[in-house]
Amino acid sequence: MSTEAGIDTVLGHIRNEVDEGLFSTGAQVFVWHDGAVVVDEAYGNDGFGAPMTTDTLHRIHCAGKPLAALAIATLVDDDELSFHDVLADVIDDLDNPAIGGLTIDDLLAHRGGLTQMAAANMEFLAPTVRTALVRAVQPEHRSEAVAYSEYAAWHLLGLAISDLTGAPAADAIRDRVLAPFGLADQLFIGFSPAERERHGHRLVPGLDMAEFEPLPLLFGIAEPVVAARELPNGTLGSMSGLGRFYVELLDILDGRATGPIAAETLRHLVEPSGPTAWEPLMQRECRYGHGFMVDLAEHKFSQYASPTSFGHSGYKGVTAAFADPEHRLVVALHYNGLVDVASSLDFRRQSRFDALYRALVAPPARVAV
Repeated sequence: MSTEAGIDTVLGHIRNEVDEGLFSTGAQVFVWHDGAVVVDEAYGNDGFGAPMTTDTLHRIHCAGKPLAALAIATLVDDDELSFHDVLADVIDDLDNPAIGGLTIDDLLAHRGGLTQMAAANMEFLAPTVRTALVRAVQPEHRSEAVAYSEYAAWHLLGLAISDLTGAPAADAIRDRVLAPFGLADQLFIGFSPAERERHGHRLVPGLDMAEFEPLPLLFGIAEPVVAARELPNGTLGSMSGLGRFYVELLDILDGRATGPIAAETLRHLVEPSGPTAWEPLMQRECRYGHGFMVDLAEHKFSQYASPTSFGHSGYKGVTAAFADPEHRLVVALHYNGLVDVASSLDFRRQSRFDALYRALVAPPARVAV
């Protein structure tokens, strides 16, 4: 099968899925390979009958965590911070010795034991309450090599970015990362009032597909949630934007472009922070970088992902984006329908990514899945 025919087959499966409307009504797909954009398309509708477009914005949740990691890295490059700085020296008035000795690297690599706060639950609390709870958090799972922090570690990183830059973390990420990459109109940490006025019409909710009819999750795009502009919950984006973000990272790593972060600093983020170990929250053997999932075969992206691959997924796997330097491949995929985690991670995502690998690079499988 030719490369073009193989890609068309993958895209045909995605189109058929959203046309059926059983598990999603719309999807966005971005694929870049070996220096060229191969796919930048949208299929289906947004759940309200309007066509899904490549410009449509979605909540991408934890898939936006790398944006904060890049902002931290720019502060390291500017000598405003080091990865080994402890939180007590970075976050103003942090009066909590249980977390004051954690380092920036501990947070980025999920070594802080800050596992007990679910992002979805925290959204129902007022912003001041959320911050107070995070400042008072007590680590759990400290005996584990890694334990995924869905919310607390990234909220703390947001506080660090804000205190060091003197600006809201969302503004600092926009100015230090997104604007230099030319992506400030495709990726957001929530909306400022001006951004809401300009881009709010592009934002659509996810759909709960558990009932007979898709149920739009309107709370997730309500003004109080989006205006909070907090990490990681507030991240909004298109797959066009998220995919191009990873293309920019590959260009920096390969020396084809300069950007807001030095190649050496970026390598620190995307290389494994430790050996493969049992991770109690994800319930699998895996590794993390600093702000990224790495060696993505371990994270159920694709059996063909190389050891150098890095990326991140979002809520229940509906968003996933990655770069694979060994194969010069970038993929970003978002479905607007929420399904159970096993179906999303074990079937939907892996089958699509495996098929794209087979169509583009035909690598041997590394692991059995």
